[in-house]
Amino acid sequence: LWMDAEVRDGRCWFRCDSDSAILKAAAGLMCELYDGLPAGEVVSGEPEFWVATGLAGQFTENRRATIRRVRGVIRDFAEAAGRG
Repeated sequence: LWMDAEVRDGRCWFRCDSDSAILKAAAGLMCELYDGLPAGEVVSGEPEFWVATGLAGQFTENRRATIRRVRGVIRDFAEAAGRG
């Protein structure tokens, strides 16, 4: 999984790619969810839809862990951007 993030005009922008189609789609959905938001909203907004829609249960534990790491990378980037 490859990820990139940047801040433009006070907003966070995220991109990702993966050789795995399922991870590319899941991580891409996570990136789209936070794309274009101010850092504070990225940090505070949790992706509750993963559990509410049942998506979390459709992935293996390894894939769920990867998605949690993607969220962590996004949150960490936004926290650093908010301090900068």
